[in-house]
Amino acid sequence: MRPPRSLDEVKRNVEHSLTGDPGRSSERQGVEAPPPPPQPPPAPASTMASDAMADARRLAQVCSTTATDIQATGDAVLAVANGIAAETQALAELLRKHGDSIAKRIDEFTAMTKRVSEAMQKAQAEVLGASGTPPLAPGS
Repeated sequence: MRPPRSLDEVKRNVEHSLTGDPGRSSERQGVEAPPPPPQPPPAPASTMASDAMADARRLAQVCSTTATDIQATGDAVLAVANGIAAETQALAELLRKHGDSIAKRIDEFTAMTKRVSEAMQKAQAEVLGASGTPPLAPGS
């Protein structure tokens, strides 16, 4: 027996177990049910005891089935939660890895930009110094 996939499916299973009629569900609540069949006259005490035992066995079976459905649903929920936890751990690790990589590239770019700027200033100073004109001061 496969575990139920949703709360509605668990509800249908419980209703089916209780009524024995898969057609009677919460989806048909607006439909008026036919009147119950007339009850037979009371049975003797020995038959009533036998019926009570049969009812008790049926109730125990319904409880057992419901417990199994609830446990299967809990197991399914736990499996989904474990899957989500594993995916979030993997995503967090990727984010850490790529975050570090991005930070290193920004540092490399900043260092390269500084070297280019210094080389440009040196070249400008050499060109302007060779022509005899004083270099322009920054901001002028």
